[in-house]
Amino acid sequence: AALLSTTASAPTTPAAPLRFGIKPETVPEVSEAVRRVLSMANASNAEVTQAKVARAIEAFASRPGDTGSTPVQVAVLTVKIENVRAHLKQHVKDNPSKRGLVMLVNKRRKLLKYLKRTDFDSYRRTVYSLNLEKEVKE
Repeated sequence: AALLSTTASAPTTPAAPLRFGIKPETVPEVSEAVRRVLSMANASNAEVTQAKVARAIEAFASRPGDTGSTPVQVAVLTVKIENVRAHLKQHVKDNPSKRGLVMLVNKRRKLLKYLKRTDFDSYRRTVYSLNLEKEVKE
């Protein structure tokens, strides 16, 4: 989970991620006002989730453009699960979201079971990187 956290606390540093998928190194020196507008501190919840998913894909992809391998799918599902859990902390009685959370967790569980069966080294790396040891029963 630490791998997927956002860095909205330091929006004005040059290495901080920017909104709309803009990479900081692709933007030439711009004014501080433009940098503040583009900072993730001003992003919507959907933009933050999209950035987290993009970072998860980038971190777990085995090759450029890899979005469908099992570790990438598990990482993306983990980001979505964290997002729904945060929503449910505020909206405890939201039963449709609870059902969606259960479905996401079950899908991740099945993918991890498949990954464990087919590529145990990748399974261990994925579980360790996503800090899922306590959720996965050996």
